[in-house]
Amino acid sequence: MTIQREIIGAPREVKGFHWVYAACFCVLLNTLVNAAIASDGKHNIKNDINKQPMNVLFIAIDDLRPELGCYGKSHINSPNVDALAKQGLQFNRAYCQFALCNPSRASLLTGRYPDSIKIYNLETFLRTNSPNVVTLPQFFKQSGYEARSIGKIFHVTNGNHEDDISWSKRAWQR
Repeated sequence: MTIQREIIGAPREVKGFHWVYAACFCVLLNTLVNAAIASDGKHNIKNDINKQPMNVLFIAIDDLRPELGCYGKSHINSPNVDALAKQGLQFNRAYCQFALCNPSRASLLTGRYPDSIKIYNLETFLRTNSPNVVTLPQFFKQSGYEARSIGKIFHVTNGNHEDDISWSKRAWQR
């Protein structure tokens, strides 16, 4: 089976993968990472933290597709997520950087393409080829936020492991 996907308008073929749409907030995270990197220092999280820091909740869900009430699916009973979507910012388009979990999650959490961080499989650890990369949770932690992970944010299966430097407390702990 051959599927087509587009990266920056250039079609590429990915052979042998059957993939389901992944629902994620790629646009939000890439915007936050890029804003943090491109900030001139006048309006960034670190300088605004003494005012009133925003609470940030990132929910990563594998293979959900937009099958929720907030996406118009009346056969799905999801009142809590629907209420959260009404109060926050809902994205109606999701994009995936790569047709595998690890490269896609690493790209999402660093704001870099899989080609630049050299992650193309499930086994490569995030910092193997980019040891000094700053991840989104690491950036929030460095900016005075408590960054916690409960569940799968980085790809932690297939021999891969969690990125402890990104979190305020070791991931998966309550």
